[in-house]
Amino acid sequence: MEEQQNLYAQYVENVYQNLTELGGGRLGKTFLARNVQTGKIVIKKQVSWSAARVYERLKDVDCPHLPHIYEICPLIEGCIIVEEYISGETLEQVLARNGSLPLEKVLEYFEQILKGVGVLHEKGVVHRDLTPANILVSSDHVIKIIDFGIARNRNSEGKQDTYILGTVGYASPEQFGFLQTDGRADIYALGILLNKMLTGKMPNEELTDNPVLGQIVEKCTRIDPKQRYESTTEILREIGREHVIPKQWEKDASVLPGFRSNILWRKITAVIGYVCMGILTVEPLSRCGMNPVAWLLDGIAVFVYVWLPFLLLSNFGRWDRRLRPFRKMPKAVTVAIRILGSEIAFYYGVLLENYVRYVLLGLPRAS
Repeated sequence: MEEQQNLYAQYVENVYQNLTELGGGRLGKTFLARNVQTGKIVIKKQVSWSAARVYERLKDVDCPHLPHIYEICPLIEGCIIVEEYISGETLEQVLARNGSLPLEKVLEYFEQILKGVGVLHEKGVVHRDLTPANILVSSDHVIKIIDFGIARNRNSEGKQDTYILGTVGYASPEQFGFLQTDGRADIYALGILLNKMLTGKMPNEELTDNPVLGQIVEKCTRIDPKQRYESTTEILREIGREHVIPKQWEKDASVLPGFRSNILWRKITAVIGYVCMGILTVEPLSRCGMNPVAWLLDGIAVFVYVWLPFLLLSNFGRWDRRLRPFRKMPKAVTVAIRILGSEIAFYYGVLLENYVRYVLLGLPRAS
């Protein structure tokens, strides 16, 4: 048996030639390697025996969101794993660059993550370390879940985990030794991941203001595992049932305030408000006569002190979630910026209006 293992290990070392070292784990190093027979680029690494048992369950799995496992070579200590190399970047790198992601992209990525985790759970595997660093976005935008170093086969009879493992912030409470982990530990991390993609922050820092997805985040991250979703299928069903709502929520951001709902009194109030703003726009311009400079400057002034404060205060188009510098800011900060920005715009707009009225046009000041 030992001789067979040695022959297999020699075969793996000969066929999969190391190209460059990528990092080191608890047992050994991880290499980018090349199959000398086919020229295929792969990942070769050494893992523990417990991790190897997880890879055994996944070897014959054909899922677009999990890496293919080519070789599992047993050693005296642990195993050598040869798996698919995926060209792309981690979700952690994507979020570091962008802060957060557009809603449609979040839904696209999250549904793929759910499907990949669902396959793991079907095979009785709990990942236990679902973080942005362990989610790969391939160059063709396919999500791949990687790094099963602390994953475990589910033990339905255990009372609690033997070891405390996982990434702080993403690890569920039961991973700290209070209870035996099952698929609901991954559900907890999925809720954190969803919020992180939507806001760039953890839920305790800023919960997404999307009403549908916010409820999903809250249910995923409940302290008691019994109060979370039972499976990724349940979450997929929830998103599918409410699929139009998030898209409508995004669409409604571009609709004028007062017309985002079907409430009659709001529409009437909005119409009155817009008529008043129209009068405030036309009346100053009517004094400019045929003076093109006055028309231009007064038009700018009216926009700055009438319309710009309105656009800022109403958060038209949800610009604070779209513009990169503001995505990482807490909601309270962006609200304060909107208020301050509208006051500054009003002040300088009125200054420009007074310049046009009293200096450029020479109109008399009110006594």
